[in-house]
Amino acid sequence: MSNVAAAPVAITLNETEEFLMSPLTDRDITELNNFIKKDILDLARSFCSTESNKMIIEATMKIAMEQVGKVDWILDSDLLQNLD
Repeated sequence: MSNVAAAPVAITLNETEEFLMSPLTDRDITELNNFIKKDILDLARSFCSTESNKMIIEATMKIAMEQVGKVDWILDSDLLQNLD
């Protein structure tokens, strides 16, 4: 059976399109985690304008880094629920 060997499984959509799906690899999971972490940091940076006070920028980025440390895509079904 394909789930034992992690072999691709055919998935048919719209009765005409067929795709092969296989489980995520460790590399895939790492790339997804890094993508989500980068997105959080980019969002935090976008709130800091060039006119922002240095203390506000540092506090914003500190909070963002703390939240990034809590992100694990494979363990969290809802990432946002686990962020403070």
